[in-house]
Amino acid sequence: MIRYPVILGLLLIAGCRDAEKLRQICGEPCWASGAPAGWETGTCHSGIMICDDLGQNGICVGAQGRETEVCDNLDNNCDGRVDEGLSDCCLQPIPETCNNRDDDCNGVVDDIPITEFCYEGPEGTLSYGGGCHPGVRACSKGRMFCKNQGLPRAETCDGVDNDCNGKVDDGVGTAITAFDLVFVIDASGSMTDDINIIRNRVQNFAGRYGALTKIRWALVTAPDHNYGLFLENPRLVQNFTDAAGFTAAISSTEGGGGSPLEPTLDALDMICATRGSLGLTWTPGAQRRIVVFSDETPQSWTYPYSTPSSTATGCKSASIPVYIFTELPDQGWEQVAQITGGRTADIRIDFGPRLDDLISEITCQ
Repeated sequence: MIRYPVILGLLLIAGCRDAEKLRQICGEPCWASGAPAGWETGTCHSGIMICDDLGQNGICVGAQGRETEVCDNLDNNCDGRVDEGLSDCCLQPIPETCNNRDDDCNGVVDDIPITEFCYEGPEGTLSYGGGCHPGVRACSKGRMFCKNQGLPRAETCDGVDNDCNGKVDDGVGTAITAFDLVFVIDASGSMTDDINIIRNRVQNFAGRYGALTKIRWALVTAPDHNYGLFLENPRLVQNFTDAAGFTAAISSTEGGGGSPLEPTLDALDMICATRGSLGLTWTPGAQRRIVVFSDETPQSWTYPYSTPSSTATGCKSASIPVYIFTELPDQGWEQVAQITGGRTADIRIDFGPRLDDLISEITCQ
């Protein structure tokens, strides 16, 4: 049987041992919260456990735990690496170079100023259109390259000089879809000189494409060169024919038509069959194009009057792009071309080459 004095003695011994344990912790090394004992890596180190006079309420003073890595040549996050993820030279900035590093320590990698144009296409191709254009020198992932340059591509039949050799749609196959081309000429008096130039150029390329029997040609004047009429309707001078018949028809075309307004919009309406008809005999399944020559804005005198927008919408519905050679490309004609999928060109500048490009574009020859 255990006596009470014995129990009291055991309790005193246990209490002395707990007190001893506190004395051993207080004043000894301690570590930041979450860090295992003995963790001494990088800037991380132990502190000292400070307790009160009774050896209780211990506080770890002076312990250093993990911190975010900063540029100070120290291992702040205590992973065994110094300044990782930061500039390789963050303590000594140097001029930026293309090496996939932040040399100048501004927080951006390879931010080299763009000061130089570049082009890596074949010599001579930059002089032409078709999307060939220079780019600028830039750096990405430690490598210099020519950014945003346009290089030659394989030629396709799309009306663009894709390979940038100065020729549109050259060498793109030999098969030609049937094409019906209607030429609309403003035959007013102010067009006399232009008509002489048009006649020569059209005769030249009509003869050049004469062997291509899938191309048919028609001629409309608006106004006609009939001096006896004050108000003149557009006139079908030549229905669709071959190159020889078209050449003969345009040879007799002259300027001098007397009308207060040139009915060019009315002619387009009649060709696209949105108002009246000129009696054109379209080839079934052929691709259709209209080519207009005029030194005036697009006009109409048939009531209700047509507008560039209404006429273009009608031709678009008929799938007939309209190409316009004019001295006033931005005064109504641009809208017609844009809506129908055609284009405009200045009749006074490079008229011949532009007309050749047009025929080459639509025939890919």
